Amino acid sequence: RLKFYLDNLTFLDYICLLITPNMNIYLQKITLLKDQEKRAKLQYNYLSTFRLAIIVASILAIYQYLDTQNSVYLYGLFSLLAVFFILVKWHQKIALKRNYLTALLQINKQEADYLNSRILSYDSGNQFINTQHPFTHDLDIFGEKSLYHHVNRTHTVLGAKALAHQLETILPNDQILQNQEAIQELTQKIDWRQR
Repeated sequence: RLKFYLDNLTFLDYICLLITPNMNIYLQKITLLKDQEKRAKLQYNYLSTFRLAIIVASILAIYQYLDTQNSVYLYGLFSLLAVFFILVKWHQKIALKRNYLTALLQINKQEADYLNSRILSYDSGNQFINTQHPFTHDLDIFGEKSLYHHVNRTHTVLGAKALAHQLETILPNDQILQNQEAIQELTQKIDWRQR
């Protein structure tokens, strides 16, 4: 049994490799993402201002139409409304992109902080502590500054449960080797992992 558990620890070492690649990768991504986020925020603000200008122009078109009864202002109003709704859709896309970039920036900052000073900003897995389990309680698999706390990067309840299950399960050797190969492959694919 101990051999299986030690093999699982080797598997977990590979998980640590997955989440702790070279610090420079995260610092480069942070710089790039800050620039992209800044541009997305600028686009967002420009579109907000442009939408406001269209609203003001629409109000002026309504006023001019009511004042002069000239249908050119009415056509202008419909054109402005069409442009306004196109801008609303574009604005929503920019907002999603901005939020996505902000989340990616936060992920990379957390990883850089972890690598730099071992700040553990994710869940510690206290809810998975089981004093009756054959090895997880003795070896501090769950809880503050535990193995789970160091390798956890989950953001969903199902992900947290899957990681906890993986840490408390003794796997056959062939499954451990398959997991190690998969982790070695994923270690190089930081962009894919952060989708």
